[in-house]
Amino acid sequence: MLDKRPLIVDEQEYNNIFADAQKFNEFLWRYHDQIVESTLRSIPAMVTSLIKHSAVMSETVQEFYKNHPEFKDAKHLVAGVIETLQGEHPGMGTAELLELAIPIIERRIKEAIDLDQTIKRPDLSKANETLNSGSINGVV
Repeated sequence: MLDKRPLIVDEQEYNNIFADAQKFNEFLWRYHDQIVESTLRSIPAMVTSLIKHSAVMSETVQEFYKNHPEFKDAKHLVAGVIETLQGEHPGMGTAELLELAIPIIERRIKEAIDLDQTIKRPDLSKANETLNSGSINGVV
């Protein structure tokens, strides 16, 4: 299948480019410079886009915690759930992800609270006595 894009060089220029190393290097540097210039010109638009995205995400996060103040003390759980869902649903929008996350976050917070209340704390008094006595051979 023939490519419909315009030719970068015609037959005569092609022959001139490959006539010697100097002409070939001039050709490469000319396109190198054009590519670098094009890339540098695109940076402001990319930075502007990233700043706008960051502002929207910051506003979205503030709104989320305003609507769900019960999640403020569990930001680490919220972040973990959101990151997991983003990985599982890469094309899903932020609003949809947050809605999907709410029941999962609620469940994780409840599990964390239940887990914290059911952990049997070990009695470290014997270990502390051993450490405080300076005995290296004691049972820890």
